[in-house]
Amino acid sequence: MQCPHHEITPDFIAAQVWAESRWRIDATSPGGAQGPAQLLPHVFAIYGADDDSNGVASPFDIADAIGALVRLDCITASNLRAAGHPTDPVSIAAAYRGGLTRVDDPNLRKGVGSVFTNAVPAQ
Repeated sequence: MQCPHHEITPDFIAAQVWAESRWRIDATSPGGAQGPAQLLPHVFAIYGADDDSNGVASPFDIADAIGALVRLDCITASNLRAAGHPTDPVSIAAAYRGGLTRVDDPNLRKGVGSVFTNAVPAQ
């Protein structure tokens, strides 16, 4: 999967998935987010695809979830850039978690910033 934003790296994606679900494919949040990328069903409906070609697009399938996450992160980085905002990993992760309107929220940025210092990569 190609994304023109150099910030969207395998290590960045691994840190995000670790932060969102600890790589649990069966993760479900109280708010309804699903799978290892913790995408809401309406978000997965937009960005999800059958990335592993098994005949089913599912937020609980690791390949499909990561594909959707990369597509969403790539669009998020483009939207941040278009708004004149930096596209550093903390900004992308903050927008992923809280939306573009909360990307500068100091508490949100602090929380997602710790993702990159405390992340445990995929085994």
